[in-house]
Amino acid sequence: MTDDGIVLVMEAAQPGGSSSLHAICRRHDHAPDGQSERSARDYSGEPVGRHSLMETAYAQRVLQCVSRVHEVGWVHCDIKPCHFMRFANGDLKLVDFGAASKIGSFVPLQGHHSRRYCSPEQAAAAQRDLTARFRADPSHDVWAAGLVLYELFCGIPLFGEDVQYYEIARGVTLPHDAVLSEAHKRLLGRMVQTNGERRPCAAELLCKNVFSLADDTVQRRQVEVAAFFANPKNDLKLMKEIKDLLSAFSHKKREVMPAARLSDVQQLLEADLLPRIIAFSGHGSITGTLLFEEESFGHHIWRQPTADALVSLLCPQNAPELLGILLNACRSERIAREIQSQLPHLSVVCWRGLAADAAAKAFSKGFYTALAEGMQVPITTAFDAGRASLLRAGYKEGDPEDYLHPSSHMHRNPEWHQRPAEVEGWERMGELDRRRAKEAVMRACPGCCPPVHGEVILVAAPRPPSRLQLTQGRKSKSANDLRCIRDD
Repeated sequence: MTDDGIVLVMEAAQPGGSSSLHAICRRHDHAPDGQSERSARDYSGEPVGRHSLMETAYAQRVLQCVSRVHEVGWVHCDIKPCHFMRFANGDLKLVDFGAASKIGSFVPLQGHHSRRYCSPEQAAAAQRDLTARFRADPSHDVWAAGLVLYELFCGIPLFGEDVQYYEIARGVTLPHDAVLSEAHKRLLGRMVQTNGERRPCAAELLCKNVFSLADDTVQRRQVEVAAFFANPKNDLKLMKEIKDLLSAFSHKKREVMPAARLSDVQQLLEADLLPRIIAFSGHGSITGTLLFEEESFGHHIWRQPTADALVSLLCPQNAPELLGILLNACRSERIAREIQSQLPHLSVVCWRGLAADAAAKAFSKGFYTALAEGMQVPITTAFDAGRASLLRAGYKEGDPEDYLHPSSHMHRNPEWHQRPAEVEGWERMGELDRRRAKEAVMRACPGCCPPVHGEVILVAAPRPPSRLQLTQGRKSKSANDLRCIRDD
């Protein structure tokens, strides 16, 4: 407490290098093995910006902070990414008001701007005389906030560190190849107008439709499903599963990451999203682990995280709202049970053995559709709906691996495919007839075409027995024992 009776209250920001918006803007800059390039492209190979709920919510929060400063009659005068800090509750706040000035006051340029984020008006004045004074106006903060949002959406700053005042004074045109959505282009175009009088105030910008999906409450961070898809362009039917997921949920309720790496899961959780269900779809290894894509020196490789690595990632400290996991991959039962044993509050859906791609897709469609039908739908309800969808589609439950031929079987011999012994008149057939005949033999063979398509299971902590079950289980006990049970 000071002599004037003023109490200084200080709040601690999150420790480490990821506590500022600067770190969030650049989180792909130093990714290894070409990951930065991948982050700017979607699963169709086209360049995309970071337009997800996370970035939109951060952008909204930036403008809310700036708007609040202006509402009380001040201009921050030094808006830049490192002056937005994340605090213990995950909230983003504007800090460092050392250069803040009353609206309309005349303040010296030196110490009241950062060149990289100063407005064209400030740059023109600094070009003439760096010791000059300028009128503090909210439009300067709006310009700087526009540059911050560009950096947030595109992952790189609009101006380099060596930018000169005369370059800024000329104004800017957003790069034609900027990976921005049309809505974000319109928003930034209004914020970085060269004429400061034409820039809208921060409060007006917050009313734009681009922010309709990002309410600044805990609810805007809550998503029903965060789904990660590995290898969506290969032989799995993951693209169809992605379509089903996108159509089932509104933008508010799902976060989808195709071509996912394990680091993407960590980045999503560090960005303060609170998923209730996390889904992994892709490949499972023969040893029962999940396979995630990685790139090393330009080569495509697979990474197999251990159960302990997933547990540390999905623990309540990192994912406090998480209640269930879907492992939509073959042979995922072992890792599902390891995760559930260490995180007993989670329910984990997995596949006992092999799963046909089409069967896995049928299950996931029913699973996602059930989750999207209401708020807080139990994972058991979604699991039952997924199984019903699988069975309605005509798929049979069971592990196909139980039927597959051993490696010594003649149908797994390359020579058999050149001349199937079961097909009569092979030599007289054309190429098309040969292929049809061989496919007919294989379809009729359970070792080539198993009569079952996969067995999906739900791994969950056992429910405590009801009082009635306890009583019925102890009918052989004495009357005193039964009375004790009723009195519990």
